[in-house]
Amino acid sequence: MENKLITLSAYVDNANLAMGEMNMSGTYHMEKEAFAQLSKICNWNDFLKRTLTLGDFIPCKDGKPLEKPEYYDNWDGEAVNPVDHTDYIQSLYDYQEAKSRVVFEGWEIVSNNKVICSIRNRRFSLTYNAKRKDFALKRTLQFLGFVPTFSDLAAATQDNPLKLKDGKPRT
Repeated sequence: MENKLITLSAYVDNANLAMGEMNMSGTYHMEKEAFAQLSKICNWNDFLKRTLTLGDFIPCKDGKPLEKPEYYDNWDGEAVNPVDHTDYIQSLYDYQEAKSRVVFEGWEIVSNNKVICSIRNRRFSLTYNAKRKDFALKRTLQFLGFVPTFSDLAAATQDNPLKLKDGKPRT
């Protein structure tokens, strides 16, 4: 299955379930593979129920967007000479940790102040209101609605699903 945010019904439709069979004693026997598929469906459903956060789209710490540290792209993850660079080293580690928690790929900050943060990818834009803790989804100039959960976002983008980072979510 492609690594995209899709609705639960689309996920189930793509699962090709082979559930099992009734045995001679009248009890239902579920095949191991079917049980594994059912577990994945339950995990996907739990994932879709989660409330979206800004950190699902861009690296954040304590709900606030992080700036990419200078020279981050050249950093190999190894320790840097700590003399007079303690804050810089911490910013590298903080950014790396926050980036590892991002669920979607391809989003960037368009504008950011203390209350409103606008982010976008190639097809959609989201405006996060920190006071209301909600996301407004737009495509070009068309308002698509408020999307509080992954499920709402999947439904609003089902004609053009958002791409998830490799390995996200783990179902």
